[in-house]
Amino acid sequence: MDCCPSDPNKLDPGVCGCGVPDTDVDFDGLLDCNDPSLGWQKAITFDGSQVDADLSAFPLLVRLTDSELAARAASSGTDIYFVNQAQTMALAHEIERYDGSTGALVAWVLVPALTAATDTVIYLRYGDGSTNRSNPATLWNGHYYVWHLAQDPGPGGTSEIRDSTGRAHGTAHSSMATADLVDAVIGKGIHFDGSDDEIVFNNSFTGTGPSTLSAWVNQQADNDGESDTIVAFGTAQMSQMRVFYSSQTFTDNMVGAFYNNDIDSNVSVEGSGWRYVSWVWDGSNSRFYVNGVLASGPTAHTGANTVGTAGKIGNATWAARSLRGQLDEVRVSNATRSAAWFKAEYNNQRASSTFLKALGSQQAITAQ
Repeated sequence: MDCCPSDPNKLDPGVCGCGVPDTDVDFDGLLDCNDPSLGWQKAITFDGSQVDADLSAFPLLVRLTDSELAARAASSGTDIYFVNQAQTMALAHEIERYDGSTGALVAWVLVPALTAATDTVIYLRYGDGSTNRSNPATLWNGHYYVWHLAQDPGPGGTSEIRDSTGRAHGTAHSSMATADLVDAVIGKGIHFDGSDDEIVFNNSFTGTGPSTLSAWVNQQADNDGESDTIVAFGTAQMSQMRVFYSSQTFTDNMVGAFYNNDIDSNVSVEGSGWRYVSWVWDGSNSRFYVNGVLASGPTAHTGANTVGTAGKIGNATWAARSLRGQLDEVRVSNATRSAAWFKAEYNNQRASSTFLKALGSQQAITAQ
């Protein structure tokens, strides 16, 4: 029976009482009238002047340290979540790292749109005591693999190196150790020794379609005469593999390859510190980006027909081609990305980023 038939505010038959909106402003499944705590929030403003073109469904990095967050949020960070500027929708997110003692947060948030030259505002919310509302599968729906490389790779190769899409969790080589988990660009990353270090995963990316492969890489200068691999997957036969690596054959330039079907970028990042590198293949041409800027291409490149379950990060699948250096945030997508996309990612993720323009004051969340 509807006890409040003329009440325009209710969603249910007057659950919260006549004249009281049946709302759930913290999106925890509990109506506000029965919710003992709605928590707190802060507006976060991102700099639109660092976005060159309108982008949709963009995974935005939120990296901050805030003492009020530490004081109010659960020590595990499980009650941290994000909403849009209108506060009408919870945004898909994943927390990569949270330190409850300092309020240091590294999180990824799917924003529906970034608009060129217009600031983007979302709200950081916390402290309502609810359970984990993260949903990485939704967040990374536009990607095929996403490895943050934030897990301990040792000892003995027993640690799982997680793929946030859930498709391909990896296993570190048995020689890798806890010390190989290092400070990197975004949070933590993994060091590879240039010998036998690698993360092995079971590949399911196959076919002739386009792809985007990207990573933050700090490739150390060496004279070992070997190539240095970021990621490789597929079978070691002509055109049946995709591999993004620094090729000794091409004087240590970055190469995008389909196994014996290679394209030289004519660009090297060896010995130049952390660089954000991307290889885009659109089905006909390859393009290479460094730090969000087109460095090479488009260059004609055809013939991909990826098959096979072999997959490795930091080493090749056909021979020892281990990276000597560090990796962070390795991603594979079965879609192509634009120059504006890579520029926004670089501006957002780099260590000295000013993309996060302002963090607002703390406000108590109240029922609508």
